[in-house]
This record gives sequence, structure tokens and C-alpha cells, in this order.
Amino acid sequence: TATSKTTASSNKNNDEDPTATKHFHCYLLRSLNPDHPLKTYIGFTTNPSRRIRQHNGILKNAGANKTKRAGRPWTFVAIIHGFQDKITALQFEWAWQNVDKSKAFREAVGDDALARKMKRRMGPKARLDELRWLLKDVQPFCLYSLTVYFPEREYCEIFRGIVVRGKSGNPYKKDDDESECHSEMLESLLDIQVASVEDMPFAKELVALKEKKKALRHRKKEERQAAKKKKKDADAAAEYSSDISTWLETLDDNDDDDVESW
Repeated sequence: TATSKTTASSNKNNDEDPTATKHFHCYLLRSLNPDHPLKTYIGFTTNPSRRIRQHNGILKNAGANKTKRAGRPWTFVAIIHGFQDKITALQFEWAWQNVDKSKAFREAVGDDALARKMKRRMGPKARLDELRWLLKDVQPFCLYSLTVYFPEREYCEIFRGIVVRGKSGNPYKKDDDESECHSEMLESLLDIQVASVEDMPFAKELVALKEKKKALRHRKKEERQAAKKKKKDADAAAEYSSDISTWLETLDDNDDDDVESW
């Protein structure tokens, strides 16, 4: 039926299309250039491994203009994983890039002047402080089940400290508007891990996908070789059959000539 054909076609496309399963990330970069120790960049990507090479100019004709002009080389500070779709991740990226303009962020902070002050601060720690607000206080982002990956343990510990200190900056005092139940719920939604880019879910799936595509190419190659051999055997059989027929016709002609001579 038409439905079964459509399903089969869809399954085929999912098997062969490398974008069939996508992981949406927001990330924070810091400059390794000693001339720009406080320079950072916030972005969005479906493939952090490829994106960092674009920012560093390893892959040409890609990467944001801001990271091309100054700051190279770049490295990841944090990668946020778990967004349901591209739109959600882009909304998070915009709010993080524009804490002074984001209505949701300004409402969570409760002070437009403070939001503008936070925007003016520089360095990875300042951006991680904004990330804490986004993940724990800014709706709807604080309701998402997200994982924050830190390639470097140093920045993971810094972020854990920022999360524990909360709004008040006192690790022993809960925020006034944060009940114990609310705190436990947010902790269950937020996952913080130290992991290299290669150990992240998207990277493992890319490796599995490459192996799957490699196996698919190998299978198709074997099928082509088998079809080629089958055709070659069929052509050889047809040629052999033609030779036999020609030989038999020759024998018949010789027999007729012998009869006439008698």
C-alpha cells in the first residue's frame, strides 16, 4: 500500500541520513589567547566537535565573525545538552547572550540595572553566573531537564560553587523564594558532569552512525560486486550457449555436405 511504501521510504531515509537524530546544544567558549584572557563567546550547535574547529579556523568558511576577529584559539568552558528542539536551544542562546535585554532574565533577576551590570562583566566566571540564573531561576529554561558538560574540572567546580551560593552568595542560606521542594525539583532537572567532548552523547552517536554508514557502504559494495558477477556469469553462459549453437549448426551443415557427396 501507499502507507507501507511511505513508511519504508522514511525508514530508509532515517538509516542513511546523518541528521536523522540531532542533539541541540548551547555552549560557552573562552579564549586561550594571552592577549584576551577574559574574552568569551556563547553559541549554538548540533555538533560541538565540528563547531570548535570552525571557530579556530581549522575548517574554513565557517565560524562566527566575533571569534574570527580576535581570541583564537578557543576552547569549551561548558556545553549545555538536552534541548528538545532547535528553537528552544536558540531561545536559550539568545537569552544568555542578551541578559540585559531578555525579559525573562530581567524578571528573574528583579532588577534591570543589575541585569545590565551582569552583561558588562567579562570572563568565563561572569558567564557561568548568568548560566546559573538561566538554569535555576529563568522560566521556562529552569523547567527543562538539561545536562551541563564541563571538559575542564576546574570550571565544573567553579560552577558547582556558584550554584551552591545561589542568589545571596551565601552557601548556607537558601534563597528567600526557594522552598526545599522547589530546590530538590531543580536539582533533579539539572545534571552537571565533567566530560570530554568525545564522551558526550552526540559524539558517541556520531561514531555509531559512522560505523553504520560504513557497514551500509560495505553491504552496497558487496551487492554491486555480486550483481556484477551475476551479470558476468550470465553473459558467459549466454556466450557459451551461442558457441554451442554455432558448433551444432556447423555439424549439421557438414552432415548435409557429406550426404550430397555420396
